Amino acid sequence: MLQVELKKFFKPIILLVALLVSILFYQLQLNFLYTGLPNGFQTEIYKYVFKWRSDFGKTMTDADFSKVEEDYQTLRKEADKYVLESDYGKKNDLKNYTEFRKSEETLPKGSIYDMSPQDEQKMSEYSQFNTNNLFFQLSAYEMIKEGLGRFESEKNFFDQRESSDKRRSLIRQVIFEEESWRNILPEGLPGTLASHVADMLLLAMVCMGMLLPSVFVKDNLLKIKSTQWSSRRGRSLIRTQYLATQIGAFIIITVLLLIFLLPIVGTKFSQFFDSALNSFLTESFLDSEYSFLHVTFGQWIWLLVLLVYLVGLSFSSGVFLVAQTSKNYLSMLMKLIPLLAVFIVLDYWLIKNAFYIQNRLYRKTEILNIELYAALVIFLIGVIGNMIYIRKIQKKDLLS
Repeated sequence: MLQVELKKFFKPIILLVALLVSILFYQLQLNFLYTGLPNGFQTEIYKYVFKWRSDFGKTMTDADFSKVEEDYQTLRKEADKYVLESDYGKKNDLKNYTEFRKSEETLPKGSIYDMSPQDEQKMSEYSQFNTNNLFFQLSAYEMIKEGLGRFESEKNFFDQRESSDKRRSLIRQVIFEEESWRNILPEGLPGTLASHVADMLLLAMVCMGMLLPSVFVKDNLLKIKSTQWSSRRGRSLIRTQYLATQIGAFIIITVLLLIFLLPIVGTKFSQFFDSALNSFLTESFLDSEYSFLHVTFGQWIWLLVLLVYLVGLSFSSGVFLVAQTSKNYLSMLMKLIPLLAVFIVLDYWLIKNAFYIQNRLYRKTEILNIELYAALVIFLIGVIGNMIYIRKIQKKDLLS
């Protein structure tokens, strides 16, 4: 019977619609991790990260930072020579890289459309000269170096952020006592991946809403349910249907995880799977991406996957209740839309920045690992709620 119920979910036309929705959703929401990151100014920073990972391993010592500083000074000398010998440097009487950066303060301000022809020409010459890759490398390292300065002391680190005493104590332990700030992990990668996974779960829930509930509503419309429940054995079918719904949801989630998350294994980011979650690179953009978990980046991804399954299967429990209590497709849709809206909020509250201090749910409660506890509670509510409904509805005589 379980096999029969499962077959009902996967109809060619509905599967085709779900596939088209998945492709569209991927193009709009999910492909950035593989096609757009790193982008912009982050590209130069990531080049440093990949090189340091290759040269120094998972963490950096004081000697490693000294070696990087020597490389930076070598680049500075190259930049000084380039500025001094360039036509732009000669025209503006610039002797070195430092003078070039200071000259930026004298550039015309405001929109280029409001500038005089002379100022517009000046900005054009500056923009063309500033495109040298050497300048991008220097600027990227200077940003990282500024972030490193915040780890010279706990005072420097905490002066720039507001947090409770409890949070400060936890950050102090994980960042300074355990020196997790020395880890090499690209800035923004965990946050980008968490957003990617949250979007993927949203897609999974949309697919569940298309594939799962209409089967049971159709049974109601065709009076098949009444016929089945004319016997005690027929009424036990509802337990099989609930199990089939959960298995169907599990399959949908697993397929989407394999399609949209597994490809990260083939990217350059896979080399950071054994890196710890915290890093000095986070301070480059002051995103405060710090975690209290003592796990690797790869283990953290598995925790995200666990959250996806818990939230996704909780949603499928709600979908089953919606289907069983809907007499027609319009009724089903009117119940399914608000259910999906609620779970979209839960999705982003639980998974975006999961297990990091900037996660919204953690900031509201300051309960460590609240994301996992909340997901477990929601999952148990869904399962227990359906068990109560099934026991109650089996006692009702539909033919009386």
